[in-house]
Amino acid sequence: MLAEFPFRLWEADHDWNIVGNTASSGVTTGGAVAIRSDGGGYWSASLNNIRFLDETYTLLWRALRQICNGGVNGVVVQRKDMSFRPWPAGVTYLVPPDVSHSDGTFFDDGTGYYQPVIYVTVHSAADLRATTLDLDLLYCGPLRGGEAFSIRHPVAGWRMYEIATVTPINSQRALVTFNPPLREAVEVGTEIEFDQPRCAMRLLDAAAMNLNTTTYPFSLASVKFIEARF
Repeated sequence: MLAEFPFRLWEADHDWNIVGNTASSGVTTGGAVAIRSDGGGYWSASLNNIRFLDETYTLLWRALRQICNGGVNGVVVQRKDMSFRPWPAGVTYLVPPDVSHSDGTFFDDGTGYYQPVIYVTVHSAADLRATTLDLDLLYCGPLRGGEAFSIRHPVAGWRMYEIATVTPINSQRALVTFNPPLREAVEVGTEIEFDQPRCAMRLLDAAAMNLNTTTYPFSLASVKFIEARF
């Protein structure tokens, strides 16, 4: 199981983009024709201006970069743009709440269990490299296009996708198109993660987690990832 990039290392800004290659056939009487030559592309991410408020942040960063081992080992990175989630009506969570133990207590570090708020599942099975899914919106706000979601595939692990178009079937079901193509086939009933979209990533290069520490007022760090291929 891959380590998770700590939620505590919250960036001031970020960018998530699908990168890859396209090939053009040149200009014809019908205009230029371009095709993808990269299989649909792969995710890149930059997490910028992460504040280190005390020494524990620095130690956490240093430990994580050793786990990443210059990009040899993967890490699961969350896309933290909470305001763009399809929250159900009346739900205003920007960060889904931790769930406590049955006696109301949490773990020693103050965290609890994670339980998604949005509940969406796959209505019809889809093959590897599909770019369309039929979804059951069991507890979800309206989808408009542009939302990110993830699937925890049995082999490929956490992979992230971004919706292009939405065709409502009824109030609790919709057909969506998305990119990149499915990294693995999905079965009926597979859960779709909208609350905390995430993806298996690796460091862009061995220097991607270099750290320049300052004594006042706090250190800032940034890191670049690309989607992991294992």
